[in-house]
Amino acid sequence: MAKRLFALLCATCLLASMILGCGNAAPEDTTADFVGTWAIDEVTNGGDAVTGDELDLYKAMGVYLIAGSDHTVLFEMFGVSVTGTFQPEGSVATVTFSESEAADAGVSAKQTLEARDGKLLLKDETDTMTFVQIDPSDKKTADVGALLGSVDESSLEETLGSLRRELESTANGTAPVEHAEGMDETVASDKNCVIKVLAKGTYQSEPSYLVEIENKGDQRIVVEATGMFSVGDASLKPVLFAVVEPRERAREVLWFDGEALGGGAEALGDVKGKLVVTNSQTGDEVASYDLEL
Repeated sequence: MAKRLFALLCATCLLASMILGCGNAAPEDTTADFVGTWAIDEVTNGGDAVTGDELDLYKAMGVYLIAGSDHTVLFEMFGVSVTGTFQPEGSVATVTFSESEAADAGVSAKQTLEARDGKLLLKDETDTMTFVQIDPSDKKTADVGALLGSVDESSLEETLGSLRRELESTANGTAPVEHAEGMDETVASDKNCVIKVLAKGTYQSEPSYLVEIENKGDQRIVVEATGMFSVGDASLKPVLFAVVEPRERAREVLWFDGEALGGGAEALGDVKGKLVVTNSQTGDEVASYDLEL
């Protein structure tokens, strides 16, 4: 009986070694499939594809993913950066972001990253962001060189476009811009923030206002245009998404679809709408303000 049991154990061990022996080789390292600087290309929220102006906003404001050969990763959305690590297993990697940074940015700390058809797909439980690889010199982000040690920040360019910078120059009185005029309209001024409209002109050929926001609180805020705006006789949904750090100021552009409006900056008549301020971390509404220009 003992001999038969011993033989059975030997056979079992032999079978296990035959099955597992082929797996003793180290799995293929697919890190190189993820390494690079990647820019947003497609977005799906809750299974619905983001298109049109909303997708253009993602691209104009800047959503990037940078992965290093040392498995470090930086995710940047609208100027807010989240750092962490990724661990690849074949074409899929597990991403672990800093808990505190993820909370501040309103993203999941645990996500998956999939390399597919030359693109990267960043996924959480409900959303998917698809990225395409770009040259690092096509973007600008803070502290990427310090994080990865391999990205040259010295010659990186702004991505928001020359028209936006020209609008800011007009507001500062340093350079005249065709079809733009300086303004000084205060939309809000209280314990939460100060919101001013500094100029009217064009942003990427669309009729726009340059807005300056001062965050007077101790928490990062998000300022958005909400609902439909009355623009002369038209009813339009504008685009404004501004992230402002505590005790800091930021400038963003409130812009409208020129085709829907029927003209450029000259078509901006009386404008009425609402701006909503929320806490970036909790999503709670801080304040709302009526905008009338």
